[in-house]
Amino acid sequence: MKIEFVTAERSLVEDFTRLVMMTGEQFFEATFGKDVEQMIARLFVEDKNLFSHQCTWFGVIDRRIFGLIVAYSYDYARKHRLSTGKLMLKQIGFFRLFSLIKIDRVLGKYSKGDFYLSNLAVYPQFRSMGLGKKFIEFSFHLARQNGCERIMLDVEKQNTVAKSLYYKMGFDKIKEGIVKMGKRVFIFERMCCSVL
Repeated sequence: MKIEFVTAERSLVEDFTRLVMMTGEQFFEATFGKDVEQMIARLFVEDKNLFSHQCTWFGVIDRRIFGLIVAYSYDYARKHRLSTGKLMLKQIGFFRLFSLIKIDRVLGKYSKGDFYLSNLAVYPQFRSMGLGKKFIEFSFHLARQNGCERIMLDVEKQNTVAKSLYYKMGFDKIKEGIVKMGKRVFIFERMCCSVL
């Protein structure tokens, strides 16, 4: 079984959208509404934003996509954070501006030298094969390539499967954040790991 990690091509927008939605469908829908999949697809095909094909890698086995990661350095995020917000607002409308502000206050904080693992997803038929671990190892490679000192990520508190993997890979919980969307409450744990 040969595992490869390939940079994303715009033509893979359907796989991107499905996989990103797997990373937090309830959160995305509560935050961005019913048209969230269209927004995610639009961000992917555009350049210079935090959900762009430019910061997405697909995992491939025997020419079949098994999952993805969306990840970027602090420097990339600093340059493209505003353009991401503008693209989102264009897609979902200004009435959701406060949703973006809430998210940014909890999930948008990282520092110089950080590499942020935004999304990691593996299709169900490829789970329990150690591929999540391979993605994290690949993210360490990307972090080093970008001159970063540590990897940061946020995971929903109740996602015990993902948290177990992150702990096994050397991540530690450093804080919790709460995002309230209407009557829904989402609790995220910020985790980090040194790449040195």
